[in-house]
Amino acid sequence: MLVLVAGLSVVTSAAARAVVVGTVPYAPAQGPVLGGSRLVYVPSRQSGAGPVRIEAAAGAHSTVLARLSGEPARTDGASFTGRGVLAAVAATPTTLVATVTTVFDLGGGRSGDTGQHLSRTWAGRLGGPLAAVSAACVFPRDLPYPSADGDQVATEGMGCGPLEVLDVASQTRRALPPTAVSPVVVAGSLTAWLEPTGAPDGAGPGAAVVADATGRELLRVPVALVNGDVRLTLDPDGTLALFGHVDPNSPNAVAVVVATAAQPVPRVLPIPAGSTLSGARLAHGRVATLVVPRGANAVTGGEVLVTDTAGTRAHTVLRGVGAYGQDRFAFDGQNVAAIANRCDKALLVRASADGPATDVSNPKSCALILQRRPRWSGANLTIALSCRGLSDCQAAHVTARLGGPRGALLGRASSDRSASVALPVKKALRRRIAGKTTKVWLRAQLSDGAGTTRPRTITVPVSPRR
Repeated sequence: MLVLVAGLSVVTSAAARAVVVGTVPYAPAQGPVLGGSRLVYVPSRQSGAGPVRIEAAAGAHSTVLARLSGEPARTDGASFTGRGVLAAVAATPTTLVATVTTVFDLGGGRSGDTGQHLSRTWAGRLGGPLAAVSAACVFPRDLPYPSADGDQVATEGMGCGPLEVLDVASQTRRALPPTAVSPVVVAGSLTAWLEPTGAPDGAGPGAAVVADATGRELLRVPVALVNGDVRLTLDPDGTLALFGHVDPNSPNAVAVVVATAAQPVPRVLPIPAGSTLSGARLAHGRVATLVVPRGANAVTGGEVLVTDTAGTRAHTVLRGVGAYGQDRFAFDGQNVAAIANRCDKALLVRASADGPATDVSNPKSCALILQRRPRWSGANLTIALSCRGLSDCQAAHVTARLGGPRGALLGRASSDRSASVALPVKKALRRRIAGKTTKVWLRAQLSDGAGTTRPRTITVPVSPRR
């Protein structure tokens, strides 16, 4: 049940309370992250060339915290043509840090060219203006995953030299070792980073390193691939959690492991049998995991569990969330935040890590939503599906029939690039419906970063071919 309390919706489940902090038309591209009582996120489906917005959820109308531009087109021995601007954020109750990455095509975007990106960090007080605190840097000096703790943020150097930790309040900086590469995380006086021990560009084995503010190394954990998908979270007491392909006994499996200076051999945390692990975050002696139970739909059936650092005393906090991965759920030791998909919108929810489990799943099935009526284009029927309630989505398993689910088959199609498909219709069927408006039954699934929706249907009129 949804209850409106002081402008915020509350999902009620016995004694549990999960606050719906914001409602957005599409699932965020990144976030929500917890900035005190605020949920901060990067909206999806923004213009690829313009400034990217960073927003804070505020009911049905979000607050824009910043508009950040990417890097201009440039020439460095080759022509760079802008291909898109991406952003990621981290927040604390006092500080906001954002990384803006501009993706380029080399050689004017010709087919077969390789891509390159430039990453710049912006930081400031949460709710205030952000300032660029780094140059625009290329891997391995870029930081696509920002990190903040208190007033401290991880950043690239102003000269794209060694990565640094910046205190936003005092504007003091301290450089990390030149071998440190992304991701970098800060927690209290400690910092963790990845360090390649193989190829200089990190395409090989390495280690996750924890050090204090003087640079003294406290912990070193081997990892199989530095520039792969290994992500780090760190506690101020030196406990380190690694998420990704980090289990040395099962290198092809996604896992979360925990290590400390006292117990440097990584411990693999258990997850429920048959579940798929989508993300893991450590904070204040506990670990939150985002999982998809066996047989559940990843778009609407994800769960957030909280355990201690030994993986015991597991407690389900949220059910029915979108399993969008490491960067689209949050945990600060007290609260969790996640995305709950609806048929035509997405909810940004926050719940206490100590409360009873709350089910925020959609209580009803969804009808198929179209961007516009199907249109004829030559011999093809073009169908444009709506991605509302999801992020950037693609049309999967689209079926069109005349009149209803048992009508003559007009065609089937799918796309791994967009939410639109063109169904080629046979000449005999085109003749059959020529010159008249026809009812067409559509059945489709949509896929996005979490997974594929359950089938949705709609019957719509289609105008005659011209």
